[in-house]
Amino acid sequence: MLQKFRAVISCLRAKGLKNQPTASASIITQAVVAPTSEIVGSAIRDIDFLWRYGTIVVGLWRREAFLRQKLASIRLEAGDVLVLLGDEEALARVSQDRAFLMMVPFHGELQLRRKAGLAAGVMLAAIVAAVTQFIPDAATTALFAPVAVALAQAMGHTPEAYVVTVAMAAVVAFLTPIGHHGNLLVYGPGGYRFADFIRVGTPLTILAALAVTLLAPLVWPE
Repeated sequence: MLQKFRAVISCLRAKGLKNQPTASASIITQAVVAPTSEIVGSAIRDIDFLWRYGTIVVGLWRREAFLRQKLASIRLEAGDVLVLLGDEEALARVSQDRAFLMMVPFHGELQLRRKAGLAAGVMLAAIVAAVTQFIPDAATTALFAPVAVALAQAMGHTPEAYVVTVAMAAVVAFLTPIGHHGNLLVYGPGGYRFADFIRVGTPLTILAALAVTLLAPLVWPE
């Protein structure tokens, strides 16, 4: 989403509009509308944040209210939290205006990226762990390593954590007696049944998948 707004900012800069933010240094910040603000009761489109401050309103949160109308047509109330996009100079102009009580950095995109990376890692580990029950671990790693690299690049992450996730998930062959030659060695002499591997292997596989998907990003951060 941030990339789209930066593209809009670049177009506005090309048109030479006043107080336009710098696309390369855009920051997302939250600002609270003050109770005595002169903008209370005004629609967002009428305030023209871009012309006045050099920022763009990309979201609004209002306590105990679900807003159905378009963002530009919403009339502001005291206590509304505006999500603003702009560079440091533009946001400084907002912070100096008594119409707003405070400025709070917005970390939604970073949290979203982390959650998306964790979800992708868990899904990748689950798929690899399922496939490796039926084909050798080396072949599974060779098959899914390019997929891991492509997934990391698509999400803007470093590939090491994803590749390690594939390598570790490829060796958790606990679910079937044919998943690993070690399983076959104990399958007959131990008197185990096929269901025994599923019963014991399922929690071990889940534990290993969670461990690698949580620890790998810490060792190889974005």
